[in-house]
Amino acid sequence: GTGHAERAGTFPPTRPLPARAYTDGSGGDGLPPTADGPRPAPDPLLRRSAWAACWQDPSGGWHHASGQTPGRQTVGRAELAAALWVYRCSPGTTIYIDNKYVVDGIAAIHRNTGAHLLRGVDGDLWVLLQAAGPRVDAVWIPSHQTRGDFCIRGFPAHAWERNERTTRRLRPT
Repeated sequence: GTGHAERAGTFPPTRPLPARAYTDGSGGDGLPPTADGPRPAPDPLLRRSAWAACWQDPSGGWHHASGQTPGRQTVGRAELAAALWVYRCSPGTTIYIDNKYVVDGIAAIHRNTGAHLLRGVDGDLWVLLQAAGPRVDAVWIPSHQTRGDFCIRGFPAHAWERNERTTRRLRPT
């Protein structure tokens, strides 16, 4: 049977978003994070994951949304759930994501070459993402980099800063 964690999942109401949003997913066991982030729980029935999205309004104010991951509790699904929420809000928003599975999957859905995803283990979320009708591809950014290393590699500073802000939304306080 399906454990309680797999039935849980939350999405706040949709709202218009600006041209850029930054998302992240996390999955851990509730213990203090290691230097590399949360430790995944070895037992899938105990594991919990969550997602977050952050964006800046035209006056410079920061906003966020977050929720529990629906279905299997994995970081990949958490990242996918965040992208799903953003595209449900605003299909034309460019999302900066540090997860290649989701970035590459969005590109495949956008180009109508993602049938394998729709039939895959996360097909339930990919079907919903496809229905949201993303009009732009997501942008991959590396995670766990210093700002300097990130920028030296040619990635924009705004993406590092916002990814750090989004990641902080997922850390236990």
